[in-house]
Amino acid sequence: MAASMRRRATVSLPAFAGHIGDRIIHNFNTYEDYLDSQITANDLFYLEDVDLARQLVELGYRSNAEIMTRDQFINLKEDAEQAHSQALAEREHIVRQGKMAVSSNKPYGHFLTGNNM
Repeated sequence: MAASMRRRATVSLPAFAGHIGDRIIHNFNTYEDYLDSQITANDLFYLEDVDLARQLVELGYRSNAEIMTRDQFINLKEDAEQAHSQALAEREHIVRQGKMAVSSNKPYGHFLTGNNM
């Protein structure tokens, strides 16, 4: 009986690790945009205040889904921007070393962003 009452220890990832967090930060420019995506027309009709509706979403009163906090959003956004900047710097370094040729009528910056198709 004691063994059946014991809970199994589980290892879990942070709530917004991986694809879920990536999708959120790429789809929304600001935290307010993210919160607004959780608000319905009915919410605005009854509450008559978008700031109040955002607060309710942020506090988790809008749904049972876990809501990303402002700090989580900002940290993920900064991490993504840093990773993007690092990738651009690495690509520029390769181009400057001559290991990647750039010959086209497209601007040089186009090649640095990886959109060279």
